[in-house]
Amino acid sequence: MPVGIREVAREAGVSLQTVSNVLNGRPGASDQTRRRVWEVARRLGYRRNLNAANLRSARTGGIGLLVATADATFPADAHQAHLLAGLTEQLLDDGLNPPAIQVHRHEYVDESAFPLFHHDGIAVVIVALFLPKAAGRRWIDAIEEMGYPCVLIEQLSTAKNVASVLTDQQQGALEATQHLLRQGHRRIALVTARHGTGEIDERRLGYNRAMALWGFGTPDRIIVETENTIAGGYEATSALLKEAPRPTAVVTVSDLLALGSIEAARTAALRVPEDLAVVGFEDMEFAAHIDPPLSSVRVPDRALGAAAARLAVSYVRDGTFAQQRIVLPTSLHVRASSVADGRNAERTPGFYQVSRHPETSALRRAAQNGAFRIGVALASIDNPWRTSMYEQLQLEAQRDQTIAELVIRDAQANAEQQVRDIVSLVNERVDALIVDPAAGPRLVPAVEEAWTAGIPVVMLDSAVPTDHYATKVGPDEVLVGKVAAEDLIQRIGHGNIVIFEGPAGWPVVDDRSRGMAMALRSHRDVTVLARAPVPRWSREQAKEIMRDWLLMFPSIDGVLAHDGLMAIGALEAAQEAGRADGLRLGLIGTYNRALKHIAETGEGITVLIPTWIGAECVRVARRILQGEEVPKCWDMGIITISRDNVFDWYDPAKPGESFESLLHE
Repeated sequence: MPVGIREVAREAGVSLQTVSNVLNGRPGASDQTRRRVWEVARRLGYRRNLNAANLRSARTGGIGLLVATADATFPADAHQAHLLAGLTEQLLDDGLNPPAIQVHRHEYVDESAFPLFHHDGIAVVIVALFLPKAAGRRWIDAIEEMGYPCVLIEQLSTAKNVASVLTDQQQGALEATQHLLRQGHRRIALVTARHGTGEIDERRLGYNRAMALWGFGTPDRIIVETENTIAGGYEATSALLKEAPRPTAVVTVSDLLALGSIEAARTAALRVPEDLAVVGFEDMEFAAHIDPPLSSVRVPDRALGAAAARLAVSYVRDGTFAQQRIVLPTSLHVRASSVADGRNAERTPGFYQVSRHPETSALRRAAQNGAFRIGVALASIDNPWRTSMYEQLQLEAQRDQTIAELVIRDAQANAEQQVRDIVSLVNERVDALIVDPAAGPRLVPAVEEAWTAGIPVVMLDSAVPTDHYATKVGPDEVLVGKVAAEDLIQRIGHGNIVIFEGPAGWPVVDDRSRGMAMALRSHRDVTVLARAPVPRWSREQAKEIMRDWLLMFPSIDGVLAHDGLMAIGALEAAQEAGRADGLRLGLIGTYNRALKHIAETGEGITVLIPTWIGAECVRVARRILQGEEVPKCWDMGIITISRDNVFDWYDPAKPGESFESLLHE
């Protein structure tokens, strides 16, 4: 039964009027009483009657802005000012008043902020937290407990009545680091803020992942923490330049730190970028006008505020959010501080090795300059990996100014529908076609129809059985299966294993199974007791299958799975049956729950199947349309994650089914 204010008043030992005053932000109670009422309300699980509140709010459609910051003022910098400007301008354009603003300068959860949620006329609250990650998480937990409709800026939530607007900070730092790697730099330092927000943490993670993707382990990375000021950047970089060997390039998490880095290089009589290349972050107004002009990752501050406002307005008008999550791309703006001649660096990603060989597609097109329409025929967007891949595909198209439109079709796991989708895209005369080949041979006639029409087809991660496509983008899935199996075999030595495969008929499933079989044939001491396909790559279905196998087989020493979540489901079934001791897992994929297993046990590896395959397909399709030759297999390489590098990818704060991208919790 719902808890009301009577129960709160009784437990807190105060009157109903006092509880009403506290929960609605009215005067009439001491600070001590306020704190006691809020503590009791949260402990008992009190929820305000939002139906009545929303009915009152709908009359005025007011929007609130709650800001929590440790800074002395708000807005404290250009980033915050631009965000607020974008938010306010969008509200005015939509015919609403500017938001009612409450600013709280505390890292701890301040209950005095919550009356904004209860003011009559406030339908939805936009929340901006400029706090360290842990403090921000505490605020979000408290806000979720309120049960009030909110739009979070640069924060994620799984609550149904909370929407999020984010920028892809991690990708921005990854691109900045890879830009330097492509220039030939190998000793690249990261200068980061000592007391960083969640966005700063994401930038640090982007640097770590870029270095990991290029094969640089933790000992080869140089990370220095300092105050997020020009002076902080100067001091940190000055110390770095005294090391032997010194770094040849610096990535910073803010343009202020980058300014300090440039000044430190000058003081040390070093040239920028010839002796020290520097890349900043945020692309503030001064970045393009200093000497040398600063390469920097641009964060779309105004667009971020405007997007938050649009979500809030959609709730005011419809009683629901138009979207649960909006992700805006960052963009790297290359200037003279990181490239000696000042020209833009090639934007080709550096995490794959492309071997030029004669086996290129027979399909040749005349080079085009841009305004490309690229069709995308997806099998489904029905699990976290596919959702992440889909969103990153879209983000890449937004970044690439040569792409006029992505025409996306989702077959929702219906093979016949995907065939129709491909034929439809061919008839619409898209310039190129990206195909997710999960339906396997059934797609062959439609793919060959695209070939006949002169439309290059880029296969995503695996391929259908025909030669009539331009290229397949992704890792060698046969090798992926082999690597996962060999790791498990090495750890168990001998014994009995069971195998969980992906959905039957998918080319990627067949490829991984072949690789696993290759490894198992060479190790006769390992016996496969059973194998089963698991529809929709489901953890719960794998768990049910494992329960049956535990009844059938007295000894199961290992689980080999095409997907990390399926392996975790099997482990959970074994734990519930009291048979998890000594059970070893062979993993593929980087669900956070699987990474947690490696982090906690310190054993095993998993093979990264990157969600940015979709984005890479977009880049490869553009290359083909611009007249470049590409190999038949665009190999993204094999990336393994073990206890040595697991914390480059694992985030204990994220839910178990999140993937390696910040976009998916």
